[in-house]
Amino acid sequence: MHWFEKQAEGGAEENAPFRAPRVDFSSRILESKFQRLSQLAEAAQGVEYLVDALRAKQALCAQTLGADGLDSANRESLLIVMQSMFTARRKFAGPFMALEDAGRRRLLESLLRGAGPAHERMQAFVDGSPAGHNRKVRRAAWDFAAECLHFTDPERYPLMARWVWDAATETGALREFVAGSDSMVAVPIAADTGGFEASRRWFAGQLSGLGCYRDLHFVIDLVLAQAYGDYMQAISFNVGLGSGELGGKSDPLAFPKRLMGIDGGPRGPARRN
Repeated sequence: MHWFEKQAEGGAEENAPFRAPRVDFSSRILESKFQRLSQLAEAAQGVEYLVDALRAKQALCAQTLGADGLDSANRESLLIVMQSMFTARRKFAGPFMALEDAGRRRLLESLLRGAGPAHERMQAFVDGSPAGHNRKVRRAAWDFAAECLHFTDPERYPLMARWVWDAATETGALREFVAGSDSMVAVPIAADTGGFEASRRWFAGQLSGLGCYRDLHFVIDLVLAQAYGDYMQAISFNVGLGSGELGGKSDPLAFPKRLMGIDGGPRGPARRN
């Protein structure tokens, strides 16, 4: 496994206790998933087009949730942000938007500017949100918090959504990169900030070896979404379901794009390095 020996300035959360996964991710599986993503994207406008869409999503989130935007964020601006977050817009938008502006900003202030590890702030956001005891709404609230952190500062925060990794059910995209995981009773990947960041560092090292150097944080997101889409496709076929939300033959990337909230394409001018 490849590890960065020194954290880059402005990178992952300084106090995150990095935990190397007690499993070996497979470089062969990663290369296969990356090649599949590249091939599928080539039929559209390429991986760069998908990265452009994620840059635009980042710009939207940073404008609304960043240091200069959060204090004035209102129902309308937050609803626009939430529309780019698949699970949140489906399950959490109603309860969250029912709050007063001050209540929403208070929750987001603690999440985005509070002290302590990111995963603890995310849990506090869920517990303080109007999700109640509804399990599906609480999961959507967690995913919303994960995307708010990641897309306001993607180099500092890995994407910690449940579909990336859910330790409670031991399911998620990360499992798809563990060789032989189908026969494993337990997949010991930590679902805290350090665990997610350690996993992301491995992906970054591997993708750099495949020639990816720009916007690695977004390329990692796309590879994970592709892997989770493949997993969901296999599950749907095994239980005899149609493609449904997974998308049709006309766009094999429909599910990964929907999962990343970029099914509408870039939402504004993208920043290019």
